[in-house]
Amino acid sequence: MARDELARASKLVERKLVSDSIYDAAKNEYQVASAMIREAESAVVRTELDLQYAHNKAPFSGRISRAELTVGNLVEAGGSAPVLATLVSNRRLYAEFNVDEQTYLRSIRTTGNTASMPVELTLANDDRVYRGKIHAFDNQLDISSGTIRARAIFDNTDGALTPGMYANVQLGAATEVEVLLIPTGAVGTNQDKKFVYVVGEDYIAAYREVTLGQYHKGQRVVLSGLQPGDQVVINGLAHIRPGMPVDPTPAQPEAADTTAE
Repeated sequence: MARDELARASKLVERKLVSDSIYDAAKNEYQVASAMIREAESAVVRTELDLQYAHNKAPFSGRISRAELTVGNLVEAGGSAPVLATLVSNRRLYAEFNVDEQTYLRSIRTTGNTASMPVELTLANDDRVYRGKIHAFDNQLDISSGTIRARAIFDNTDGALTPGMYANVQLGAATEVEVLLIPTGAVGTNQDKKFVYVVGEDYIAAYREVTLGQYHKGQRVVLSGLQPGDQVVINGLAHIRPGMPVDPTPAQPEAADTTAE
């Protein structure tokens, strides 16, 4: 209607049949009406958006936590608003673990491609073996531990695995081999080198550098530097010096392990 009045006033003012003030009044009414229409359209858009937010659709499939809010709770919108629920995708899960340097290098040489590295995962009190593959390695080693962070990915279509579980992870296909193990307490660090104190028949402590492999149940695999039957100091390394006489007490080796005492 305001548009029609403005069109009529425009024709009349051209023919000098109405004053400019009448035309200006019609023009102002049209502008006010146009602004009200735009404001109403914006209100419709906001209402439609609010309606979309009233229905939450999960962006992916997964398991949802308990509802933190129920019908009747009073909440406020904004960044401080409470979480409705937490959704976790569990069709594929990641496992993060540390790999020692020697195992990492050996695996790289064997497969030539990290994407094809097999990984086996087991849970406590569960004989089932879950098989996955390496997703990525970190870009550097941790100098203090001599390990590199790794991430493996596992299919979990049956939902047997739950995020947050602790598990045992084996890089590469598991095979039974005899290895030399020593307790982690027997290993000392000298800058970037690992060493042990070997006790000979004369009961004198001797410094010996060793190359270590994987960590296994509180022990480390010895790749080089020791032979089966070598006796090493497993406690009190801070008080031992090369050439120092010692009075050793034999330790009990763990069952089914080939261990340097």
